[in-house]
Amino acid sequence: FDAEVLQPGSVVAGTSAGAEATETPPLCGDVDLTAPGVWYEVGNITGFYRAEVLLGYTNFSGQVSVYRSIDEDDLGCSALICDKASSTGNVTWLAEAKETYYLYVNGVNGTSGDFDLFFDFNVPSSCREATRLDASTLGYMASTVGSNPQNVESCGYTGYHTAPGLWFAVEGTGEMLEVSTCGSLNDLDTQISVFSNGCDSLQCIGGTGQDYPCGDNGSVSWKSEMGEIYHIFVSGRSSRVGDFVLDIKEVSRVNGYSCPASVAVGLGTTSFRSSTIEAPSQVIELCGGSDLVRGIWHKISGTGKTMRISVCNDETDFDARLSLFSGSCDGLSCVANTRSRCAEQNEILVTTEVGQTYYLLVHGPDSFSIGNYRLDIDESPINDSCEVAPTLDLSPAKYFGSTMSAKLSTAIECNKPATETTALWYKVVGNGATATFSTCSDSTDFSTDITVFSGTCMVLRCVNSKEKRCGKRKSVSFQTNENESYYVRVGGNATGAIGNFVMDVTTMSPFFG
Repeated sequence: FDAEVLQPGSVVAGTSAGAEATETPPLCGDVDLTAPGVWYEVGNITGFYRAEVLLGYTNFSGQVSVYRSIDEDDLGCSALICDKASSTGNVTWLAEAKETYYLYVNGVNGTSGDFDLFFDFNVPSSCREATRLDASTLGYMASTVGSNPQNVESCGYTGYHTAPGLWFAVEGTGEMLEVSTCGSLNDLDTQISVFSNGCDSLQCIGGTGQDYPCGDNGSVSWKSEMGEIYHIFVSGRSSRVGDFVLDIKEVSRVNGYSCPASVAVGLGTTSFRSSTIEAPSQVIELCGGSDLVRGIWHKISGTGKTMRISVCNDETDFDARLSLFSGSCDGLSCVANTRSRCAEQNEILVTTEVGQTYYLLVHGPDSFSIGNYRLDIDESPINDSCEVAPTLDLSPAKYFGSTMSAKLSTAIECNKPATETTALWYKVVGNGATATFSTCSDSTDFSTDITVFSGTCMVLRCVNSKEKRCGKRKSVSFQTNENESYYVRVGGNATGAIGNFVMDVTTMSPFFG
């Protein structure tokens, strides 16, 4: 067989596509040898050496097998014996100077394609052997020269770390931390990735390597947890190696970077422009569960009026989301959220309580989605009568309301006497689906009642609905007709029953369920 000669410290581009196997190599470890591969030859080496298929530049599942020959005169496969192999494409073996070694690269399960193969002396370096630094490390000089690639997966704005790199570790202080190579006077074009959750199951916090935010180097900032160990991997891009200077430090809590430092939004209809580009990564308990995001916090003072909140405009240049919270920064409760910038569920409709503070986070769907945004808040009179009911899209969504500032009103009751209560009104246009309106959320803090009407505000007609009680709360379901208007009244179930509620709207097609 023909074999290309490798030199230590080399990265070679190869392909197994179109390779033809004249004979199959001997079985070696857990490697699947059904797919043809290509050969490389190395000799005159001693010590622990490493051969690795670099994931970032390989478009199939590559494997590496290492053989040596028992017959110097016979270069056929029958004279080879297995020394070491790996179906994961990363193999380390103890080489002896007297031996010539043959490396075989092929794909798993018959696959083939292009690859980059790294070969060099093995320099022990792993997440578990990370250099421990403290949170006030400035000017730490290091070099990736002589290091091995780690095949660290993409994190944030980094690609695969295919170049040799180094691991560091730092203990969280409970403050915002920043790791940076921005002060480097050297010319290594660095990539930085920060991980939490331990070496066995690394969870990406953030990464940089896209000429941001300080030229060809980079920085990553995040909200650290006291006592948690964070692992940091620094490498060059592509296959570059060189020297760099690493800084790790606490950074001040800039306005908007945390809930306690929320930026106040003015009263009334207003717009606010800002950016999440330099915001730190934080784990936030959002409406859909805990997630790692980067965002800017705002606080809104309740006026007793209805607010439409949106970032759907030409100035918002990323997939921005909104999450609205009630409570305090020490005990936030997510009550409403958007799921897109300008597609479905792209705005929050909220009727606020006078004097109550609400917290709004503008963020992306993950810690990688960042950009500039314009926050628009459109304030209108409180929707405590049918005539000023805001129109909702009849699609799954959450709405937050407070009857604390609503006036008492009496509406015709369906199947029971009319009662004077405070309530909010909403309008929907039917689409033929079955609609459900529910205040069963744990965030609803009073006894509620929901009534559905058709007709007009001058002539309301009760709509037949299926009612369900969930403690003191309620949900109703009803069949809608195409293009017919419906009015939904949400209030207390008795005079004096007032409070805050979260209303979940869901729909079901008449063709399913």
